Amino acid sequence: MAKSQAFESEHRRVLEHGNQALTRNTLGGRQPLEILEELLPNLKQLVGGLSENILRLPQRRGKWSILEVLQHLADTEMVYGYRIRMILIENKPELQSTDLEAWARTLDYNSMRPTDAIEQLRVLRNANLRLFRSLSKEQLAREGVDSEQGATSLETLIIMLAIHDETHLHQITRIKHSVRR
Repeated sequence: MAKSQAFESEHRRVLEHGNQALTRNTLGGRQPLEILEELLPNLKQLVGGLSENILRLPQRRGKWSILEVLQHLADTEMVYGYRIRMILIENKPELQSTDLEAWARTLDYNSMRPTDAIEQLRVLRNANLRLFRSLSKEQLAREGVDSEQGATSLETLIIMLAIHDETHLHQITRIKHSVRR
């Protein structure tokens, strides 16, 4: 199975079976913070120099463009950052699910400026990384209750965010190759 298919498969498995199936082994032995730290440099390499027109083209009708994926990454960073902060300050808070597909449609991600999407992601990711690095083992074990997956630890959320990064980096690569043909 190709690397991108493996990450997408793992992401689907986590969504279908809950976070009990999720371990650090999911990341191929890599540390989640390592993957999270690599997102912005990887995005710069993947999308740097692409025209706004290319960034706005979907892989095919009904699929997202690179710009929509970039804004999705920024909004996901905001959601995960909020969830993690809620878990840190409350005792087993309820973590409301979000329909990020609806966000993309309602907020018209493809009309965003690419530089704004990347800057939003940069600021949020850097703030979250600072927080993630400061967490103790006890804090990483704290849990919130996800409306779809049940009890979810901070460590699990961070691993899920790393899987999310890998999934969407592979998606951007596919879109880029598709629209440049």
